Amino acid sequence: MKQLLKGASELFTRGQKTKDKAEGQAKKVELFQKIDRLQMELEWIKRISATAGPMSCANWSITTSQNSASRASVCCWDYTPRSTLYYKPVRVRESTLRIMACINALYLDDPCSGSRRIVDYLAREGIPISRDRMRNIMHLMGFRAIYQRSRFTLPENPAERFPYLADLKQV
Repeated sequence: MKQLLKGASELFTRGQKTKDKAEGQAKKVELFQKIDRLQMELEWIKRISATAGPMSCANWSITTSQNSASRASVCCWDYTPRSTLYYKPVRVRESTLRIMACINALYLDDPCSGSRRIVDYLAREGIPISRDRMRNIMHLMGFRAIYQRSRFTLPENPAERFPYLADLKQV
C-alpha cells in the first residue's frame, strides 16, 4: 500500500517523464557540440595570436590538427571566402619573365619612363606588347614612373586650414 501511494504519481506521468528525459538528453548533446565548436574556435584564435604573421584559412591544412575543424567553419572564423582555399596561383610564363628582365633594364636606365614609353622602347627592340599588359607587368613589379605630381590639395601653411563646419553644427 505504501509503495502504491509513493509510486501513484509516477503512474500518470511515466510517459511524460521519458519524453522530458529524451529532450533533456538531446539538449545536452547539442550543448556539448556547441562547447566543442567553441573550444575549436578558441584554439584557432590562440593559434592566430601566437603566430608572428597573419594566418588565414588558406593554410588551413597546416594549422589544424587531424582535420578537427571543417573548412567552412575555419573560413567563417577568419572572415575569408571559402574560394581562397581552392585557389592555386598560376606560374608566370617564361615569355613574361623575359619581358620583365627587359623592363627592369629599361627602367633602371630611365626611371622617368612610364608604360607608354617602355612599350615604345620594346617595340624598337622587336618585342610587341600592349600598353595594358605593360601597365599590369609594371604594377606587378612595383615600378612607377617618376615625375612631379600635382599638389593642388596641399595648403602652404597648415594654419590656413579651415574647420569642417558641418561637424560644428551638430554641437
